[in-house]
Amino acid sequence: MFQNIKVDIIYHKTNTDFEMEFNLCGCCRMRLLTDKSPDAKSMVHSLARAVSRSRVIILTGSLFSDDGIIKLAAEAIGSKLVPVNLSKYGVQGNESVEIIEGSTPLITPEGYFGGCIIEKGPQTMILLSDSKSVRKAIMQTLIHPYIEELCAMELQEKAALEASSLITEEITEETDEMIEEVESDIIADVIVQEPEGITDELSEEFTPITEEDEENLEEYDEGVIEVPSDMIIEMDENEEEPEIEEVIGDYFTEGNKMKAHEAERYNAEYTKYDYDDNGLIPEEPTLKKSSLNIPITILAILVLIVIAVLCYCLIYVPSKNGVEASAYIKEIINIFKV
Repeated sequence: MFQNIKVDIIYHKTNTDFEMEFNLCGCCRMRLLTDKSPDAKSMVHSLARAVSRSRVIILTGSLFSDDGIIKLAAEAIGSKLVPVNLSKYGVQGNESVEIIEGSTPLITPEGYFGGCIIEKGPQTMILLSDSKSVRKAIMQTLIHPYIEELCAMELQEKAALEASSLITEEITEETDEMIEEVESDIIADVIVQEPEGITDELSEEFTPITEEDEENLEEYDEGVIEVPSDMIIEMDENEEEPEIEEVIGDYFTEGNKMKAHEAERYNAEYTKYDYDDNGLIPEEPTLKKSSLNIPITILAILVLIVIAVLCYCLIYVPSKNGVEASAYIKEIINIFKV
């Protein structure tokens, strides 16, 4: 979805111009907000608010008076005024005017100076004369094409971002497919071969048992072992195994018989523990849930809901309509006082 260009118009000590606003909205998709300032202080306040929320700020009013918009705007943005010879821009005569440093004069096709335009970062400030005819000519010849170009640039940037994201996704998919193909080819080329010659060697080394071997095994069971050096070792069948003496340590105690009521108590103590393969697992302490947790939770939720509703009604709604929250609260208090 394409985002609208945000534009603010401030009328300083001059009447509003519905025709200018209507024609401006026909340039492209935009969100247009307007404001009026009766003095310098309110103009600076409106300008600060417009800068915080809009991409393009249009300031309309007297240009060169003591309370002119060029001087007030320069002081507000921290810039100085520099003289400009208008003859370089097609204006007849050697008239020199002061405009904001870094700005460009706006000249009508008839050769009248009607204001200036300055760009700082992503924002643009346009200063226009309070003369309706001069302002209309500048808007049609210079400002409308400029805003249309801004909109086109934003659309191109967004399209480029989307195209780059699609390209990166396609590249990642292609690389994943290539990796899968390479892995499948490597696995297909690997052939597991059984070692040759091992079974033959085993068959040569291990021969089946013959009858002579069985007789030798029987003689071995009877207690006689034949050795290649013709030595015979006889085992004495009457030899007795040494007896193991019982050693009673200092810590040996004789067992006592357990009574029935003591057995029940010991069994009850053992049931408090769990056992696993590694041994005893101590019983984890259980936390008692307080009966007050549920009412406190419900009360906290209700308080948060009330705070959210108050913030929405007293802060978000006024700021959306361009009104300060403090002024909106004062109006509500005055209504209740009446």
